[in-house]
Amino acid sequence: MRRGSYTYGEERAIEELAPLGAEYVALILDRDIECVRRKASRMGVSLAKSFEINVRNMSERQLKAITSLNPTMLCPSCGKRFVNTLSGVCDLCHLDALTTNHNAEYRRLSVEAERTYNTSKKRLSRLREELGVPAPRGKGGDA
Repeated sequence: MRRGSYTYGEERAIEELAPLGAEYVALILDRDIECVRRKASRMGVSLAKSFEINVRNMSERQLKAITSLNPTMLCPSCGKRFVNTLSGVCDLCHLDALTTNHNAEYRRLSVEAERTYNTSKKRLSRLREELGVPAPRGKGGDA
């Protein structure tokens, strides 16, 4: 039996599978029946059986909910949403990882560009020094 707080996916499963009754929902979620009843009550969901467990009587939405309860389908990063990208995480975690990677690449390129600029500036300064050519003064400088 699992213990601890419910994931977003488990809460959605309680909502979707409620017509099947508390026993079935508890079995699917691998949780204690009383814990499922308490959680459903807090969520305002009735677990009263409206029909027997028969796949033929289930709506397509309920069948999708059952098939989506596979724990490997939950995002390994956040555990709250279903995996729906090729990267193996949910959309939000995927975008968060992309943002992090892009920011890291930007910082790397920025440091590299600054280093190249400073190297070029120093090379020009040394060349001017060798040739005895004074550096040009900028606008507003002392004349």
